[in-house]
Amino acid sequence: MSEIKHTIMVEYGLSVALGDVLRNFPAIVLMLLLLPAPLAAADVDLYELGLAELMNVEITSVSRKKQNMADAAAAVYVINREDIRDSGASSVPELLRQVPGLNVAQVTSNRWAISARGFNGLFSNKLLVQIDGRSIYSPTFSGVYWANLGLLLEDIERIEVIRGPGATLWGANAVNGIINIITRSAGDSSGGHVSVDVGDDEYRRGAVRYGFDVGTDIQGRISAQYIDFDSSSLYSYGVDAYDGERIKSASIRFDGVGGDNDAWTMQGSVFDGDQQMLVAPYWTEAFLPTVVWDDTESSGGNIMGSWQHNCSDSNSFTLKGYVDYVNRDTIIFDERHYTLDIDFQHQFQLCEGNNIVWGAGFRLIDSNYDSTYMARFSSDDYTNRLYSGFVQDEITLVADKVWLTLGCKVEHNDYTDFEVQPSVRLMWKVAPDHRVWAAVSRAVRTPNRFERSTYLVFKMMDVYPYSKMHVQGSNDFESENVMAYEAGYRYVGNEQFSFDLAAFYNDYDDLRCYRDNGHGAINIVNDIDASGYGFEVSTRWQPLPWMDSEFNYTYLRISTHAKHYPPGDFSVSAIVDEHSSPRHQLALMTHIDLGNSVRLNLAGRYVSGLDVASPTAFYNDVIIQSYYALDANICWQVNDAVAVQISGKNLLDSKHLEFVGEYFIPATEISRSCFARLTWDF
Repeated sequence: MSEIKHTIMVEYGLSVALGDVLRNFPAIVLMLLLLPAPLAAADVDLYELGLAELMNVEITSVSRKKQNMADAAAAVYVINREDIRDSGASSVPELLRQVPGLNVAQVTSNRWAISARGFNGLFSNKLLVQIDGRSIYSPTFSGVYWANLGLLLEDIERIEVIRGPGATLWGANAVNGIINIITRSAGDSSGGHVSVDVGDDEYRRGAVRYGFDVGTDIQGRISAQYIDFDSSSLYSYGVDAYDGERIKSASIRFDGVGGDNDAWTMQGSVFDGDQQMLVAPYWTEAFLPTVVWDDTESSGGNIMGSWQHNCSDSNSFTLKGYVDYVNRDTIIFDERHYTLDIDFQHQFQLCEGNNIVWGAGFRLIDSNYDSTYMARFSSDDYTNRLYSGFVQDEITLVADKVWLTLGCKVEHNDYTDFEVQPSVRLMWKVAPDHRVWAAVSRAVRTPNRFERSTYLVFKMMDVYPYSKMHVQGSNDFESENVMAYEAGYRYVGNEQFSFDLAAFYNDYDDLRCYRDNGHGAINIVNDIDASGYGFEVSTRWQPLPWMDSEFNYTYLRISTHAKHYPPGDFSVSAIVDEHSSPRHQLALMTHIDLGNSVRLNLAGRYVSGLDVASPTAFYNDVIIQSYYALDANICWQVNDAVAVQISGKNLLDSKHLEFVGEYFIPATEISRSCFARLTWDF
């Protein structure tokens, strides 16, 4: 029976995708025609960096030490400042749409589903996200509240995205990928900056920044931002989805040096937000379901410090620590988290051709919850302590040709005790312009508070009188784990063309499953095994001095099965996991210098459909259709201080559905929109 259901769903999804391709064929032609438009050559190149230089950008997310991107034995993608400027994006999730291997779907106006290599959801629990090394991973649901980042895009230096496990260096929850957002130093952002956005749907954004010198060796920067946008439309009804947002944020940073061998950073930020939310169905103590509108109040702040000491060119250590506070008040429940994190790292050269990085860390998360009738936890207060240590050795097997990297991280947490996460990576420089790499890694995702101790009123049964079900966590829930096998090829030969290919096979075990116990309760258990495989292609091509193009393609296939379901039965959780991410994604970006300090930037994408909606969605019968989207912006640098940008998003249709929300979040449609941005630097 399960095979028949699965076959019907797959065939239906393929037929929908084919029909969508035929209906939107003119849009595909338009996107292709827009790529290499023959214009007169301009005097100024589009990018400050050539394509070959981009591959030599130094990154730190793969090995926790500086290395050229081209030499990283991993699937790496870097969004630099020029990419941010030309994207016309107004948020970090929009920037991530261009990254191969990532599935970025807008759920509502203030919520996003972002994952790497499958298993997408409102709280994608296998993708670790950091800002300057500070984890923003939620201990309640395992995921990221993207609306609460509070980052000025102008303050971001680059975003390093690693697809594949990174747990050997960064720890648990870096299962399918890592996003490391690295902000600019205060010394690189001196002077003043003002940015104002105004758009349709009542979108408004204002940002200010000022960088200054404190002394000879100390620079400072202060930033502030305000964002306000209206709500979108509820799927199939076209009425207000009540998902607008207003968020305020501010940050301060100081960077300094002490002689030739020491450098330090102190930084902090605060945010305060008000996100509207539609909850359906909401259960009252009178056992009556209803639909309610709620304002989610969120606030928080953090202070971070780091100190780096260079003993020699090949010997240095770094000490970093931060304190973080997050508060969220919702109609479901209130949560507060206090985090203390201390991290030490030492890099040295044991002998010629042998480079070692090792370190240790401690993290304490104190969580407090105010329960309601809909949701409560076995204990309203809980403290989780994490102790960790890692070592990684990069060994030169053949000088300037072959490198072998061995590493392992050991962690101890209060949920599952010890977790061991090793990796082996091999890089072979076949020729000066060609590199081949391979890797085998193990990673785990540790349980969160929801899975361990929650009692959540879940859904209304289709009977009268009204009844309810609930989701119940368990102290027996263990870590999810994966064995990942990766290989890749990279060409970085010239200024006009680069090519990157990564292929992978992931073997997952003990994934989360929602199992109906037959007594009005759904238990959270480790009951799903899965496999995922696919490949990602990324190319950059600069055919003319005034034009730069990029093409990215992702193929993904996930297969799942529940281990303990009776023969002939099927697990809804397994089906949802299998169909949670699109099989095909394609992105085309072109940047054209029109001369006279005017740039035209085009970004088209295709995302194939999803066969199954989330079982916790308000609209259980919704199937996500494949869609095409085109974003465009034109930027005019009026003079050295002033720039104007006009941007349009989702230009090919009036609105479309990208993802069905989970956890009582109804489906909303993403509309066509446009806005204007004015920036002033002084």
